[in-house]
Amino acid sequence: MLRCSRTLQAIATAVVVMASATEAHAQMGHDGRWLTRGGRPVYLVGFDCQELASDPSIDYVAALDAFVSHRVNRVRIWTYTWFGGPAFMAPWHFDESAGRYDLDRWNEDYWARLQDFVAEAQRRDIVVEVSIFAPYPNADWWWSDPDSRLAWNAENNVNGVFWANDRGVFYPQFFDLDLPDRSNSGRTLRDYQQALVDEVVARLGRFDNVFLEIANEFAVEDVGATAGGIHDVHGWQSHWAQRVADTSALPVSAHVQAISPYSYASVEGAQYFRDDPSIDVLSFRFNTSPDEISAHLHDLQDSGKVLSVNESSGTADFYADLDLQMHYAWGMLMSGGYFALYEDDSSRVGSAGWTAGAERLEVMRDIVESAPFWELSPVDGSGAEYDDLVHGGPAAGWQVLASPGRAYIVFFWGEATGSDVTMDMGSAPLDYAWRDPRDGSFLGEGRTDGSTGVVPGPASGFGDTTGIVLVLRDPAVPTDPPSALPDGGTSGSPDAGQSGRADGGPGVDPTGSATRPDGASSARLTGGCAIAEGRPCPGLVLLVGAALGVLRRRRR
Repeated sequence: MLRCSRTLQAIATAVVVMASATEAHAQMGHDGRWLTRGGRPVYLVGFDCQELASDPSIDYVAALDAFVSHRVNRVRIWTYTWFGGPAFMAPWHFDESAGRYDLDRWNEDYWARLQDFVAEAQRRDIVVEVSIFAPYPNADWWWSDPDSRLAWNAENNVNGVFWANDRGVFYPQFFDLDLPDRSNSGRTLRDYQQALVDEVVARLGRFDNVFLEIANEFAVEDVGATAGGIHDVHGWQSHWAQRVADTSALPVSAHVQAISPYSYASVEGAQYFRDDPSIDVLSFRFNTSPDEISAHLHDLQDSGKVLSVNESSGTADFYADLDLQMHYAWGMLMSGGYFALYEDDSSRVGSAGWTAGAERLEVMRDIVESAPFWELSPVDGSGAEYDDLVHGGPAAGWQVLASPGRAYIVFFWGEATGSDVTMDMGSAPLDYAWRDPRDGSFLGEGRTDGSTGVVPGPASGFGDTTGIVLVLRDPAVPTDPPSALPDGGTSGSPDAGQSGRADGGPGVDPTGSATRPDGASSARLTGGCAIAEGRPCPGLVLLVGAALGVLRRRRR
């Protein structure tokens, strides 16, 4: 006799996924190099604040208000901030008496706090990037640190799995989707990883201000993997990216910089994700000059992917050398991407040092939004750099974003030359403004005459590192993003936002989870019926009726 509970759950899941698809227009997506909300392109500036939601000592509402006060509209958090140990909230229940985590049991207080955090960010028009995993399985300090008490380690959980290998680490085991080890409840590592992925989707999939990163610094050599390990384990990240794409319309980010964490001048690994339709965003860390960043990203600038630095890097953080970190920020922008500063201690949000960084990000956003940024690109249709449009200017170095004849942003830096700008800009007169990226002040304004190809230089000097920004725009070109891009907007994956994207995975339930950690359904379905015998199933009728009601409500 076949009971209907599994059938009921499958129908419930399918209906909720279908209902979610009808409102996919309200979720985040992307069109080419820019992320969108509700079909409108958005330029994001922000901070990586990994523990902002999981550290119970932090007032995240006050922190988000500080973001708003400086027009900072992006924050990245981690799902599991293992470095805080039991003092931080984690996805799984922590048994205080045993001093261990239970991978078969969710910490409902954590998930409620996470959802409230995202909801508060949504109210403030702040986009939240959520990193599902943050593993460093080739590092013994990650696996064995007694203060962190890593939940994946059998010594720190009640589930009897998992164990270090003979090198005292958990690489490549953490990335092995077929690892045979089973917990005392019969579950594999893949089961637990999928439960976490699915739960994040279930809890956050209804929000229109969320996108997901599969893994922070995925397979970074030395600590995340052995040298060259990306070539062996890249399929793990692709697998979970596909899982998210199959079960939601949330944009998916993949970290692709599989090099030493102490040298960020590479894009090794990007070749595995560049053409993956389940991945929308490619994430990096750079501590090199704007022209070097552009060179590293050149082969990805026409990929149709969003390019992003979700945490700044370098020999000093932004508290110690803000000019240098913002030099990287402008380099990333001029390569057609997004940038976020790395905040090492989220309790400092709102402090004087943090505010200095927030003010610089605010200036960057203001300057970018003074042009139709969604039209701008660092390369033309053939992949040629628009930098060649400029032949000289007030500094030795420059990078260009352009929509030829309509708008341009040019970042100059390096040794001052005192020269005017000579560039190919078409014959139509363009409004121009010189902006100081430190405080946004105007250092010269006017209109080109449309015949000489010359823009008078700025009225005052600038720093070699901080540089200066020239914005040119046809006055007839609007600076307010359109409600939808000309092609209707896409979220990157060909089937994004379509009900066909789902494969029967967990649906988006705004009231709770799709699965318990033990793999069972958390749906409150009771009773049963033998549909194989042809008997009526009143529970099924009620469920379909309720689901159709949900669908109708969501369509309004």
